[in-house]
Amino acid sequence: MCGLIFMIKKKLLIVVNESWFFVSHRLSLALYAQQNGYDVHIAANGDRKSVLKIESSGLKFHSVPFTRSSTKIVNEISTLWSLIKLYNYVRPDIVHHVTIKPIVYGGIASRVVSVPLVVNAISGLGFVFISTGVVSTIRKSIVSFFYKIMFNRKNVRVIFQNPDERNLLLKNNIVSSKYSYLIKGAGVDLNIFSPKDNVLKVPVVVLAARMIWDKGVGEYIGAIKILKKRGVVAKFLLAGAVDYGYPRFIEKKQLQEWSDKGIVTWLGYCNNMHEVYQQSSIVCLPSFYSEGIPKSLIEAAACGRPIVTTDMPGCREIVKDNFNGLLVRPKDDLSLANALEILINSSDLRVRYGSNSRKIAEDGFGSDKINRMTVNVYKHKQ
Repeated sequence: MCGLIFMIKKKLLIVVNESWFFVSHRLSLALYAQQNGYDVHIAANGDRKSVLKIESSGLKFHSVPFTRSSTKIVNEISTLWSLIKLYNYVRPDIVHHVTIKPIVYGGIASRVVSVPLVVNAISGLGFVFISTGVVSTIRKSIVSFFYKIMFNRKNVRVIFQNPDERNLLLKNNIVSSKYSYLIKGAGVDLNIFSPKDNVLKVPVVVLAARMIWDKGVGEYIGAIKILKKRGVVAKFLLAGAVDYGYPRFIEKKQLQEWSDKGIVTWLGYCNNMHEVYQQSSIVCLPSFYSEGIPKSLIEAAACGRPIVTTDMPGCREIVKDNFNGLLVRPKDDLSLANALEILINSSDLRVRYGSNSRKIAEDGFGSDKINRMTVNVYKHKQ
């Protein structure tokens, strides 16, 4: 061939529950992999807007009927069969699963089709591992059983976002230290999410998240009521869409009721989150479920904002108490109100904590660094 060597691109298939989640959390990674010579495919349950975004980026999209909250056996079998057919059709060299259902069902499909390398990303142990009751305990046992089977193989790599969850699965012999990695979060574009000075007569507090109870929205409302009774002056915002696919979503009428009563202003879904953070004074996330590392907190830190969040795995990876924010007890309205009041009443503290937040983001959470570390996992680098 006249001395020419033709390089065959490795096929990378990234599998997530929802296409909107991929666009929000993994699009940057996919584009980085594409730029580094991978033939990148995406599989998810797709909505029109995000699928157009994916395909316009030059990525190949495949629809898979994931239903996050469904447990109907017919639906689950259909999803599994769809994945097996897809893996057999695409024949990926590497498949990267994100979240529980893709990991479990994709793990089975990967074994059936003999995918050479499987990467499983634990982006928070989530609802399954915090639920209580008989049914939830059974579900947790089943997921743990499948994780143990899927993870203890030489061609499987597991990525954790925080050390607490990695240590938990190491302790229970579900993963091995040799084939597990700690990569903190999905990363953030430090150029878009950047500090911007604002002059606000009244401090603005924002909670940015999917509108689900486990993000601590109820505790946020409770804290606001306490602060209003104390006469603390501030503006309180909620930013995010209702996540109807999550078992404990917040009804739209409840959000509207809070807005109508003047307790909080609900902005709904925002596609300009960097501007929302830049126009705020304090970012709050009183989450009480097992986060990987909340992307909203990484973005808030990159924008140089002081943060109030819970002393929970994932949250405490981005917020250092009394350095760039304040950590509070989970499910504690009073503790949350007290922390918010401290920052609302001290502009000097807000400036100092905000500056430290930006330093934390720059040191460990830039998307370039996170993407490079993830692609190194694809290359079998330890």
